[in-house]
Amino acid sequence: MPSVNGFRVYAVSLVFIGALYFLLFHAGQHTFFYIVTGYSIAFLASAFLCFYLALSVQTSGFLAALSTIMAVFSFPALSDDVYRFLWDGYLIVDGIDPLRFTPSELIAGLSYEPYTGLYPKLNSQNYHTVYPPVGQLIFILAILAGKWGLPAVVAMKAMYATIHLLGLMAITQCLKAEHRSRILTFYGLNPLVIIEGIGNLHAEVVMVGFLFVAFWLYKKNKSVGSALCFALAVAVKLLPLMFLPLLWKLSKDKGRWMAYVVLFIGLIFIPFFWMYYVGGFVDSLDLYFRKFEFNAGLYYVLRWVGKVITGYNLIQWLGPSLALLALLAILKLSWQSRWLAVSGYSVAELGLGVLMFYLFSLTTLHPWYLILPLAVSAFTQYRFYGSGLTSLPGPIYFMMADNTAKIMG
Repeated sequence: MPSVNGFRVYAVSLVFIGALYFLLFHAGQHTFFYIVTGYSIAFLASAFLCFYLALSVQTSGFLAALSTIMAVFSFPALSDDVYRFLWDGYLIVDGIDPLRFTPSELIAGLSYEPYTGLYPKLNSQNYHTVYPPVGQLIFILAILAGKWGLPAVVAMKAMYATIHLLGLMAITQCLKAEHRSRILTFYGLNPLVIIEGIGNLHAEVVMVGFLFVAFWLYKKNKSVGSALCFALAVAVKLLPLMFLPLLWKLSKDKGRWMAYVVLFIGLIFIPFFWMYYVGGFVDSLDLYFRKFEFNAGLYYVLRWVGKVITGYNLIQWLGPSLALLALLAILKLSWQSRWLAVSGYSVAELGLGVLMFYLFSLTTLHPWYLILPLAVSAFTQYRFYGSGLTSLPGPIYFMMADNTAKIMG
């Protein structure tokens, strides 16, 4: 006869999957009530599955795979970034450099489908693309799949989902049995990961998948494969670069793994920038620090102080200054990492400290930016959560920890 706990797991799992289905297939950017309701139910159900119900590894893995696969067949309704992905993919397939030209510079000469249909939906018509090589490769493969009969968005999501699930499979193989279910539930069943990562095609979930595989291969003493996967993670999003000073300082193989990482990053990026124009990519990164602002923390305080003193928005100076301060803080933490490791701090805790410096320095903080710290915090006592409410003026973020200040040094 099934246990009471078994019925609870079954019931909460149905609620969780139902809430995800509602968000993926019925919510939109302007359906405020639907988003709040769906996310609230999904997060509550996820919390029960993670912290209160003793899920087996098999059950956790099944739910993670089911929710991921379900997200593959929905259209990204809470984000319009997908249209830029398709735009870049079509340009490259047609032999046009997406890094050299902004959409507004090209549209006059592209007065035919699919460009005329995509252009009004772009949220960055006057900016160059900022997506590194692996992201661009995924866009190309998705467009080619569309030409072969498979919808491009489904093909893109299928690639995201495959890397995500492979990462989950890999990371659980190198953890102790009691920690496997925690990773699968806390990260694999987190609504933010499923909705924003797979559902809305934010590449942080792919980056984390490659990092998980890199860690698994490193634990198996396969330095070359591990370094390649780490480089691929960098080629999805540049964020893992901030871990390199820390990993170099804590390296036990005299920098051999790091040398492989640098080699593979060079092999991936140099041909990419050789074939395409790097200037547009750099210009867009510069705009990110000097113009864009959304849901920031420390920056908003400094902006207010700057306006009181000067009467102007000082983002042109504050953005780069905060980035520089974060870099110096990360380098300082990395330099002291050996002493901190001897004092009892784990590599994951130190990595979380690096991410904290980065997050507090941002002028723009979207919900999906929490996917990476959420993944890293799964290996520590610290927990990140995010509402993921992309249509709200300011998404809600908070971290729970026994002693948050401990990892900040």
